[in-house]
Amino acid sequence: MSKFHIIVDISNITAEQVREFRRLFAWMNYCGMAGSSRSAKVNYDGDGNARARISINGAEVTESLGTIDGLSFDFE
Repeated sequence: MSKFHIIVDISNITAEQVREFRRLFAWMNYCGMAGSSRSAKVNYDGDGNARARISINGAEVTESLGTIDGLSFDFE
C-alpha cells in the first residue's frame, strides 16, 4: 500500500470548531496507533456557524462527494 502525505488547511472557523477538529484528529490518531477500528458521526451545520474553507496541499477541495445526505467515508 502506498503512503501519502497531505497538508490540510482549514480556515474561517471559530475557536470552538478548532477544538472539535483537534478532538477528531486526536481520536483518529489514537485509533491508528492502537490498531482500533471505529465509526464516527459528524454533524456539519453549513447553513449555521460552520463555514470552513478547506484546502489540501494548497488547492481548493472541489471533488464531488456523492449525494447530499448519504456520504460515507472509509479510512481502511
